[in-house]
Amino acid sequence: MSSARTSLSDRRIGRALVLALPLLAGCATWSEQTGEARARYAAGEFAAAEGEIDRLFARETDVDPAVLGHPDLLARDPDAAEGNGVLLLLEKGMARLGGGDADGAIDLFRRARDELDSRYRNDVLDFVGAAVLDDAWLDYPGADFDHVMVRVLLCLSDLLLGGGDAVPYAFQIGAKQEEILGSEFGVEQGYAPRQHYRRLAIGAYLEGVLRERTLDLGGAERAYRRAREYAGENALIAAAVERAASGVPVSEGRGVVHVFRLVGRGPVLVEGVAAPTTLATRLAGLAVTLVTDRGAALVQAPVKVPVVAVTDAGVPSAPIAVDGEPVAGTETILDVNRVAQEQLEANLPWTIARALIRRTLKATAASYLESHLDRRNKGEVAFVTAAALNFLSTAAERADTRSWSSLPAELQAARLELLPGERTLAVAGAPPVTVRITPGHESFVLVLQTNPRRDGVAFVDVTSRVEPPRP
Repeated sequence: MSSARTSLSDRRIGRALVLALPLLAGCATWSEQTGEARARYAAGEFAAAEGEIDRLFARETDVDPAVLGHPDLLARDPDAAEGNGVLLLLEKGMARLGGGDADGAIDLFRRARDELDSRYRNDVLDFVGAAVLDDAWLDYPGADFDHVMVRVLLCLSDLLLGGGDAVPYAFQIGAKQEEILGSEFGVEQGYAPRQHYRRLAIGAYLEGVLRERTLDLGGAERAYRRAREYAGENALIAAAVERAASGVPVSEGRGVVHVFRLVGRGPVLVEGVAAPTTLATRLAGLAVTLVTDRGAALVQAPVKVPVVAVTDAGVPSAPIAVDGEPVAGTETILDVNRVAQEQLEANLPWTIARALIRRTLKATAASYLESHLDRRNKGEVAFVTAAALNFLSTAAERADTRSWSSLPAELQAARLELLPGERTLAVAGAPPVTVRITPGHESFVLVLQTNPRRDGVAFVDVTSRVEPPRP
């Protein structure tokens, strides 16, 4: 190749990089791309939210558009979970649940659960090995609490259908939580973020409810005691412990209604900036050594990181009335906002470390390329190309803001003992529902109130539901 043609090629490379910079810098974050779907869902417009999610499916995956309206077919589509598809399965499952299709929601949640399990990362080498790209370029691995919450949603959805699979789902919540807490990730490097997580009471509480339902009061008491240990002071759980210990699960001649309230707009991730900390720098240095067997001079500059944004914090409990008479109120069993904030904070040193590794690799590549082109007397091209690559390592890099945005801010619960008959149950913030109460039988009501300042929807399980008379 002639010197003139080589020079022209080098100039084209440099020009292409410069022209690409505004496009790379202007790419919207995931939280921005999904803003419309999130707004529709928060407004309780579940069908419209699902329509927005389906448009994202068409853009993000190779799924056949014909299957998008059929959750069972979508859940079996081999392309449904690719890339960010697994996150869209979770979002679509929540929209389906809000629209009253618990069966479809279960199909979508199951597929998402299985895909997230296959992506669960427990090895620092795997974690660092993908550091060359922005985290958002990787298939969505799920936040650790996503792995727990998808099982919670499976259990609650199944209870609406009669609870045939609710027991194994409830056991899976606790099993997955213990797997995460027992993770060896980061142990050899001296900082294991998952060992800083708190245990969540929701799995143990649901296990207690389901054991009590089958009159396994010893097992129920043990589960409720674990829930009390994890949750701390909580009147609902304390009463459950006493009830199971007494050996009298329900007063004679009465039936039980369990109310679960998914309320508020849950946490989402937005882009923020963090300065490298001593711990993050040390972890990055150890990780680089692990991969290359040699150290590296890390680029010490602020990096873009995900930050938890909370909209509905400290949601008040909801009064409950039966046949127009106040009887109880809901109690918070799980504060999703707090869990998201605590887990992200625990992982922040590793998040920053990965960004430092990525930026250092890019800076090293830019320096090498500039030196290589300089040796070929391409000083102008060398400068432009190196500047472009340095830009890619700073302004064009985006934080990974992917998150399951339709999760609630809180999960609240209540337990009522009622006389038999058809009872009108009204949870504040949701339309009244009619529940058929049978002595010794347990009924379940799920309230989904996406905005605590707007009315939500309420659903009764199939065995206790009273269908309205046909006109």
